[in-house]
Amino acid sequence: MTHQLVLLNGPPGVGKSTLARRYVDEHDGSMCVDIDLLREMFGVRVRHETRSLLTSRVVALNVVAAGLAGGYDVWVPQLVLDTAFVDELAGVAGGAGAEFKEVLLMDSLQHMQRRVAERAREFDPDANELASYHERFVHSIGVRPEVLILNCGEGLQVQTYDALLQAIA
Repeated sequence: MTHQLVLLNGPPGVGKSTLARRYVDEHDGSMCVDIDLLREMFGVRVRHETRSLLTSRVVALNVVAAGLAGGYDVWVPQLVLDTAFVDELAGVAGGAGAEFKEVLLMDSLQHMQRRVAERAREFDPDANELASYHERFVHSIGVRPEVLILNCGEGLQVQTYDALLQAIA
């Protein structure tokens, strides 16, 4: 079986990290590279700077490459609007002889706003930023036909996870 690199992409509050962690917890031989956790390693003053995101992504690419070389399936839960980073991930997967799959997780703006408000993380966007992310992802649907799109409706965690498993199989 070929190893795979799965990018779980989508707006904040849609469940990317939760789904990635669940998969890794249930599947030996897999790992989760959460770029937001890498950003937390920076000092408070630079954590929100673009520089810390870009540096964290470089670190993540190296960790992903090491994981794939070690025989692991690698999951990356990350909001990625910059297709150049998607291409970099795909290149790392190809270089390791692994399959690359991008899954775009979507839900209604209202549901995402509620989830983001409930979790109150340091990096969470305000309502205007969240609406902007949501709109950009909605408009990107169909632009890259290889992207798998899953709706993560409210209260559909089990169905979403099952659909995700089928999508990456």
